[in-house]
Amino acid sequence: MKTLLIIDANLGQARAYMAKTLLGAAAHKANLEIIDNPNDAELAIVLGESLPNDNALNGKKVWLGDIGRAVAHPELFLSEAKSHATPYSAPAAVAPAASGGPKRVVAVTACPTGVAHTFMAAEAIETEAKNAAGG
Repeated sequence: MKTLLIIDANLGQARAYMAKTLLGAAAHKANLEIIDNPNDAELAIVLGESLPNDNALNGKKVWLGDIGRAVAHPELFLSEAKSHATPYSAPAAVAPAASGGPKRVVAVTACPTGVAHTFMAAEAIETEAKNAAGG
């Protein structure tokens, strides 16, 4: 079974490398082929805290697992992933809530040659913000 391994970048490079190496070695015994292209994958195993929002995974079997367990027991981990994976569907996009209050604009200005230009830019931004707000 063609399997995509997705490792959360927040887990760190060393842990990700170790997990990929150990799971890659155990994959052959589990009749899995580790691939890099999500379009070709039949199964996606995600190591991290949450599933990614990726439309390429729609309809594919996906399983979210713990990297510590994957490293400690790679063969058992892959067996569980194969048997417990469920079809993935990307979450629907949520429309941002309408804000009833005034819009807040944050601007950062800087001038390496002096502060006068910074203050002039800040005043111009403030003036334009007031004009845009109708005040």
